[in-house]
Amino acid sequence: MSEVLTEELKTEAVGTISGPNITPDIMDGQLTAIVIASNHPDVVKLGAVALHRPRLKVYASDDLVGVEFAGVFKNTIAVAMGIASGLDWPSNARSFLLTRGLAEITALGIALGARDDTFYGLAGIGDLFLTSTSPHSLNYRLGIELGRDGALSEIVARMPEVPEGINSVRGCCAIAEKVGLAMPLANTTLNILEGRASAKTLEQALVSPDAYGVDADAFC
Repeated sequence: MSEVLTEELKTEAVGTISGPNITPDIMDGQLTAIVIASNHPDVVKLGAVALHRPRLKVYASDDLVGVEFAGVFKNTIAVAMGIASGLDWPSNARSFLLTRGLAEITALGIALGARDDTFYGLAGIGDLFLTSTSPHSLNYRLGIELGRDGALSEIVARMPEVPEGINSVRGCCAIAEKVGLAMPLANTTLNILEGRASAKTLEQALVSPDAYGVDADAFC
């Protein structure tokens, strides 16, 4: 969206807001942290002044690309985590999935010019944890229903709005293919989402010896 804003507004003084932010918690005044990212320090300062509240901590980042991509890619893993919960995976397996999922989206972000540390901050692992565990997360709820063999169209019809994770999964996989990056978890999640594979194939994406390259251990 920063590219769209830059083009439409004829300025590079744009930014983005991301992080582990569920709206009901913010509205209730619960302790929350967000990150504002921009290539222009004045944008970050203006946003921080406008948004700061006693229980709303605002952090700054100059990795605009990384924060934007992290906010999209984490939805893919949130859907996968929901599938795992729908399959009643135990805690060990779900922790394994979260770790490998973070590694996948971090690698993709780096390939697109993002910094790796962004994916280990609020906009990355912070938002990923929230979206992968909160009952308020439509992406997580979508995954749970997919894990229980629900059909996508029927699941979406029961939700208050279309989960953004649907297009996130599709976009994530399309971008990964474009840059030549293997993302077995994301691709398997896409196949489950599109009805081309059963939910149980998610495990194979983790345990297959061919799932990851020789550098996979560097992310664990």
